[in-house]
Amino acid sequence: MKRIVFFTPSLNIGGVERVFLTYADALIRLGYDVSYLVCKKESNQQMQLPEKLKIVSLGVKQLRSSIIPLIRFFKTNDVDVFITGGDVPNVLSILSNKLACSKAKVIISHHNYFNIERNALLSKIFFHLFYNRAHRVLSVSDGITNMLSNQGVSKRKLATLYNPVDLNSILDLGNVDLNLRLPANFLLFLGRLGEVKNLPFLFDSFALLTHELPSIELVLVGDGPMKTLLVEKAEALKLNEKIHFLGVLPNPFPVMKAASAVILPSFSEALPTIILESFAFHKTVIATPTNGAKDLLENGELGYLSHSFDNLTEFAELIKRGLSNPISSEKLSQKVSTFNVDSKVKELEKLF
Repeated sequence: MKRIVFFTPSLNIGGVERVFLTYADALIRLGYDVSYLVCKKESNQQMQLPEKLKIVSLGVKQLRSSIIPLIRFFKTNDVDVFITGGDVPNVLSILSNKLACSKAKVIISHHNYFNIERNALLSKIFFHLFYNRAHRVLSVSDGITNMLSNQGVSKRKLATLYNPVDLNSILDLGNVDLNLRLPANFLLFLGRLGEVKNLPFLFDSFALLTHELPSIELVLVGDGPMKTLLVEKAEALKLNEKIHFLGVLPNPFPVMKAASAVILPSFSEALPTIILESFAFHKTVIATPTNGAKDLLENGELGYLSHSFDNLTEFAELIKRGLSNPISSEKLSQKVSTFNVDSKVKELEKLF
């Protein structure tokens, strides 16, 4: 039985972590010995974990302190495949594996676009010096595969594997009663409350929308460094009774199931799993024109895409159109079925 280890610094809510947990659950069902390695186990664990998944800790608080514990982990554990994601975890995993003289196959995954102009030196180090030393480099979209190839990652190392969704699990979780009082008519944002998500823009667009649709409210599921600023902005807009911060929910799917539409106002998204999860519940998505949103929404055929990241009037009007003219449930079901984890995990197995 092959031993598979997934590694991220923590298991708090995040796109990479959710993708890895979906794969981990599927691999466990296929009979693999699967563990999830983190820097330190946290008492406020925020992710819902597969029942048989083993959580292992390096015993350090921060990722930058993990190099020696990672080397020790590779030396003392019989690992067949080690899967990680994120620029720094990718580099540390490759370096630790080499220094430990381990035979583990390190598969690194890249989930976002890299600002080559701003980080030319870093890109050269990441891509040329380290990425080509991985067993395989997993990219979550064709666009990211092309970016990595253009930056010197060997084509024979690259594999494009779109993020999976576990449709049966998602739909079951959507039926769980969370005992939450939700608005009757609300927009949903689900994700990290960080700068890249462009949330002040969403709040300003939502303020315009409430003039025409006074019954509409906004629910945010997630946490992050911008929360305090966003709470203050909601109060400044006099919308604190219409904008609701639910924090991190281990199971956000009952909220998604109840939403009128899902909003993704980000500056950058590679392959946002939130869109696929929304499709599972036949929810119309309104998004800014990130590469990931354009890809999954098929340039507007399967959702509503703005032309810019800062036109408040346009985005408010787009939300209004999305609410009054939702996308066909049949189209959304057909799209998301092609991302079902049962087929995606077979593609992942081929990389082992």
